[in-house]
Amino acid sequence: SLCALPEEPFREDLLRNRPSSLSMAEMSIDNFNVLCGKAEGRDKLARLFQYSARAFVGLASLAAPKAGSKLSLLEGHARTAMVQLAGARRTHRWCKELPV
Repeated sequence: SLCALPEEPFREDLLRNRPSSLSMAEMSIDNFNVLCGKAEGRDKLARLFQYSARAFVGLASLAAPKAGSKLSLLEGHARTAMVQLAGARRTHRWCKELPV
């Protein structure tokens, strides 16, 4: 049947001992400088902040802040940062498809 349980019980030790194909790089200043040294890395970093600002704007709108409140001001700043980063990222993609 479709809802049948697997015959072998789930074993967490198999997952812990299996090497991950998507291992994260060590967090260091050197790796951050390498990331910022390439256009694709700068674009990914800008995307992280752009979508973080988008999430903040969405969550702040759920709270329905009153005009002039601190949350309303922060939402406006996050919205401005989101729009500016979207424009900056657009310029990163110019001529990206051309072979170098």
